[in-house]
Amino acid sequence: MANSKGNKYPLWTITPDGVVNAIDAMGKATKMSEPNFATDIGISDDGTVWITSTQPDADGGGQKIYYSDGDSNWNEINTAAPGGFVIAGAGKDGCVYLTNQYDLYAIDTKATSKNDALKLDANVFDINCGGGYFWALKPAKEGEAAVLQFCKATTPLKWQVFEGNLMPSSISVTASGTCFALLDDLPFEFDLDGKTKKQVIPGSTQTAIQISYKNYSNVIMALEPTIKGNQLMIYTASPTVNPFYNKLDGLFASGIATTYYVPE
Repeated sequence: MANSKGNKYPLWTITPDGVVNAIDAMGKATKMSEPNFATDIGISDDGTVWITSTQPDADGGGQKIYYSDGDSNWNEINTAAPGGFVIAGAGKDGCVYLTNQYDLYAIDTKATSKNDALKLDANVFDINCGGGYFWALKPAKEGEAAVLQFCKATTPLKWQVFEGNLMPSSISVTASGTCFALLDDLPFEFDLDGKTKKQVIPGSTQTAIQISYKNYSNVIMALEPTIKGNQLMIYTASPTVNPFYNKLDGLFASGIATTYYVPE
């Protein structure tokens, strides 16, 4: 499924004015929506692109949900299920999303009725999926703060708290199921052993507001907002150069989603 649909592009972005852009391997942006269209974005394994829109869902829960095959044609999920405000690709052609009541739902491109949207859990405050795993911010016990947890993406969900009761932001999950997120605005990786974490670039002081890493492009939005949006930066490393985050010239965004793109 590599490099099909939205996976033809290593990176998708949302601009501050709600435009969805696809970014190719050379850093060229292709406009995939009109302005004031999207608020959040995620990519399924097969490259199906999911967004939460700027339009409220008549059934409550948040915003209307749309999907695309990686082009500028968008299909509305027009069911009686609630809308959402946080979305992530999950599985072949599905997604998971959070409502404004922090309920976790799953749905796919074949959805035609309310029964096609499955409520998976409650009290989930952030979510991402990859490699058959969910990573989330969720209270370990009712009334407690939301902490980093993970589980296999099979129902019923059996969450495991990551050691240390950590409260990172901007959860992203790779194709192998490991998690990348921000601790004190710095990019960290979290392993499936439930206890090993490491700074992506040890000693780096490069802060970010969002990180995304699926299969190839480890991208951050730098914590340096401009009127164009946040500067996009890509992880760069080689056997002879110390790793660093390199600016993607001319690319700014308010939201990002890397894909399962594979270099050809």
